[in-house]
Amino acid sequence: MRETKRNTDAIVERIHNLTVEAGLMPSDWRTVLEEGSPTNGRGWNLYSSPPDSYGHNRHPATGSSGSYVGWSRREANEKMRLIVQIVGAMGRTKKENRERYALKSRV
Repeated sequence: MRETKRNTDAIVERIHNLTVEAGLMPSDWRTVLEEGSPTNGRGWNLYSSPPDSYGHNRHPATGSSGSYVGWSRREANEKMRLIVQIVGAMGRTKKENRERYALKSRV
C-alpha cells in the first residue's frame, strides 16, 4: 500500500481527537506533525502546540518515547497507527474493553 499525505493527515487528526477525548490534552491545543526528509537528514516528529503559539511540546500520546515517529512517511505512519491503538485503548473504560475483547470480569 502506498502511503500518501492524505493518509498521514487522517492519522494525525485521529491521534489529536483521541488524545482530547481521553483527556490527555486540552481541546484548543493542536497536534503538529513535522515532516522529515531522508534526503536532508531530518526525521518525522509529532508535537503538541498550545493555541496562538508555534512552540513545540512533547505530545502526550507519544509518552516517554519522545517526538520521533520515523525516518520516512511509511515508518511514521506505522508508528502513528500504533499510537492510535494505544491512545484509543486509554480512552475506553475497563467495561468497554471487556465487551470489545470478550473478556470475563474477574470476581
